[in-house]
Amino acid sequence: MAVDINYSTHRARVRWDPQRIELSRILAAIREIGYHAYPYDSEEEERQLQKEHRQQLRRLGIAGLFGMRIMMIAVAFYTDMQAVMDSSLRVFPEMDITVSRTAGNGILGAAVPARCLAGYP
Repeated sequence: MAVDINYSTHRARVRWDPQRIELSRILAAIREIGYHAYPYDSEEEERQLQKEHRQQLRRLGIAGLFGMRIMMIAVAFYTDMQAVMDSSLRVFPEMDITVSRTAGNGILGAAVPARCLAGYP
């Protein structure tokens, strides 16, 4: 039996003698150590790649929306618009987060979800 593992493609090539060991026993041993192994199927791989791409695009979009809200708050403070604005401005009405003079709560309220979504593996 011989095993070649390619970590960048998440594939392992296993060569075995069916007279000595069955494929089901090899797959069971791999599952026991915490991996999900299955025979290669190009259609299944394509489905998994499409699913991963959709998830990554969704995360990027949501993180981008939160990032834009952070920049809207930051630009107001960079240009000293806070002096013109109310002392308390609702930026995230659905989350009931208000911006004070330091805007700490508003920026933190948008930065944490953006960071978590964009940095999720």
